[in-house]
Amino acid sequence: MIDIVRDDGDNTNDFVKTKSKTYWSRIYIAGDINAAKQTCRELTNDMGLCVTVKPSTYIYSGGCEEGLEIGLLVYPRFEKSVERVKEATSKLADLLMLELHQKTCLTVDHSDTVLITRKLKGERDDGVL
Repeated sequence: MIDIVRDDGDNTNDFVKTKSKTYWSRIYIAGDINAAKQTCRELTNDMGLCVTVKPSTYIYSGGCEEGLEIGLLVYPRFEKSVERVKEATSKLADLLMLELHQKTCLTVDHSDTVLITRKLKGERDDGVL
C-alpha cells in the first residue's frame, strides 16, 4: 500500500509511505564478517533482497567467538512474501555455514528458533571425526 504523506505541489519534496505486512527473521552464526557480507551481497543480488549485518560476540560455556547477526525482513522497496523471506533465510544460513566453515547456526523468527547443524564428511553421530 502506498500513501502520499506530503505533496508540495512540484514533486520535489514529496514523501511517500509504503506499507507491507511485517515479517522478520535473523541468522546467528560465528565467523568472519567480511566473508559473510560477500555471501550476503551475492544472494541479495540474485534474489532482490535487503539484509542487515551486525557484528556479534558469542560467549558460551567454555569459550567465546566472534560472529554476526544477519537480519532479513519484508522490505517494502523489495517486497517479498513471507514464504520467500523464509526461503531466503534458510538458503542464506546454509550458504553461510559453508562459506564460514561453521557446523552450526541459528535462525530465529516471530515464532520459531531453529538450530541448523551439519555433519562433516567422516564424522560420527557424536561429532567425533
